[in-house]
Order: sequence, then structure tokens, then C-alpha cells
Amino acid sequence: NTHEGWGLTNDGHQLIFGDGSPHLYFADPEDFHITGTVTVRRLNRSVDNINELEYVDGKVYANIWLTRDIVRIDPKNGCVEAEAELGSLWSEMDLGQQYEINSNADAVLNGIAYDPQQKLFYVTGKDWPMIFAGHFTGG
Repeated sequence: NTHEGWGLTNDGHQLIFGDGSPHLYFADPEDFHITGTVTVRRLNRSVDNINELEYVDGKVYANIWLTRDIVRIDPKNGCVEAEAELGSLWSEMDLGQQYEINSNADAVLNGIAYDPQQKLFYVTGKDWPMIFAGHFTGG
């Protein structure tokens, strides 16, 4: 199997990865053979560009590449259960002439990490001078 590496996480038993398509793949960590797949979708529409994955409490959190959205996906069926539009972070990084994040087309969301002790998500992006922390409380 050949897949581009767009995001990788695990649920403690298997690897979960994406390749930029609307699919999440499940693979055996011993030999990497694919054991299953689900199509990520909002209602009846598939969601392309699933990127940067983080597994938290039975759900997969992912960036949607080239958007300002993070989604929470049920890995059992691929349904997007909640989403956060993080466009407000760009105004927090308005550093004037020194660093023009709003005019940098490559400065997309591209990092999600989770601290289970603090119950905090950390997000960042390509070429970002900052990391943001917060709680994801989507429905």
C-alpha cells in the first residue's frame, strides 16, 4: 500500500492515519497492514484534506488542511461530531511588519496535541510564532 503521510495517531491498539483523502485508515502497528477504513463526512458529504490527527477519549481530532477548522471525528463511523473554527487565532498573531501571518498562504493550522492531565489541547501551524492552548468543548 502506498499512502501519503498526512496525519498519524493511535488508539493504543492500532495506528490511525490519513492521506489527504476523506478516509481514515486503521493499520496493525506490527506490520502496517491496513485492517479497516472509514470515510470522514459531515452529514452526507465526504470531507477531504484530513490532516494532523490526535486521538483523545475515543475520538479523532483533525485539521482540515487549508481551512481554519479542527473537527472531532467518531472513528467507528467517520462522522464529524463537532468542529471548531479557529480563525480568531490569526488576529492574535498579527505582529505587524515583523511577521505577517495573514498574508502567508503557508501559515495553515498544522499541529494538534493533547495533555490529558490538564485536559488541554495545544494547536499551532506552519510558520506560526505561537502555540495556543485551550479546551475543545464542541457539542
